[in-house]
Amino acid sequence: MNKPLESTGDIRPLSRPATGRVLVVGAGRDSRRLARTLGNGPWTGLPIVGFVDAAHPRHSGSSGRRRQLAFHPRTNPVPVLGGIDRLGELVDRSKATHIVVALSGRPAS
Repeated sequence: MNKPLESTGDIRPLSRPATGRVLVVGAGRDSRRLARTLGNGPWTGLPIVGFVDAAHPRHSGSSGRRRQLAFHPRTNPVPVLGGIDRLGELVDRSKATHIVVALSGRPAS
């Protein structure tokens, strides 16, 4: 993974918003790496409110144990809020103002 990107029609380098809450799409190694990058870069200080599991829609987070991901040893784990099939609901529920998608750069298998 090189630089985090945001897409608004064009792909461009990520710039720092003044305020907000970040929801990360992805719940694997690349998403944790992206979360660490956001915490060390220009987005430092914006809270990551959750991860959305893009690979497994069945992880809805509504029943059973809730998954949490630790992306840095000095921060509290962040919950995996649910699957990609519930993205709209999860954005509303978490009051996220920014969605960042973690891409691995590896071809799908």
